[in-house]
Amino acid sequence: MMKQMMTVICSATLAACGSAPVVQPQSEYQVMTISTTDKELQTIYSAAIRGRQDIDIYPQVSGTLTKLCVEEGQTVRRGQVLFIIDQVPYLAALRTAEANVEAARAGVATSQLTYDSKKELYAQKVISEFDLKTSYNSLLTAKAQLAQAEAQQVVYQSAVVSAVILACRKHTGIFKQSYAERQDMPLSVGQYRCAFQL
Repeated sequence: MMKQMMTVICSATLAACGSAPVVQPQSEYQVMTISTTDKELQTIYSAAIRGRQDIDIYPQVSGTLTKLCVEEGQTVRRGQVLFIIDQVPYLAALRTAEANVEAARAGVATSQLTYDSKKELYAQKVISEFDLKTSYNSLLTAKAQLAQAEAQQVVYQSAVVSAVILACRKHTGIFKQSYAERQDMPLSVGQYRCAFQL
């Protein structure tokens, strides 16, 4: 019985192998003609700009950078604006200083009138020498306050001008920048560092 079963399995196997092969249909492909053309390839490399001498730029005032006027790698010439620090607080302080100067001038004028009046009264022996010297000291104090107010005005005028950072070297150079942390404007001056390379 085993022989018969083996015979049946072998015959079935041979019958399956003897069948005709299946013909697959042929596919047609599109043909493209290749021709030569000019093509410009662009390759980007990371690099650092280095000069013979790096010059760090430190502003005389602190604040927030409101405008960066040059880009990294750009040639910078003497007197060119590099960046601008927010001038609003310095302009407000300048206006206050100007008002203080006007108030001090009025104080000097009032003290001068008082002193001149007391000088006349002292000449007529109406007031004492102490009153005359007191009014003179008040005049000197008012003049000193005026000088202080004018000095403060000059400081704030300088701060407004110093908020515009210029390239001030005699030679042209390349501008390079680096951020303490990469972020969008505005940046405070402490977060931003730039250098001018000869």
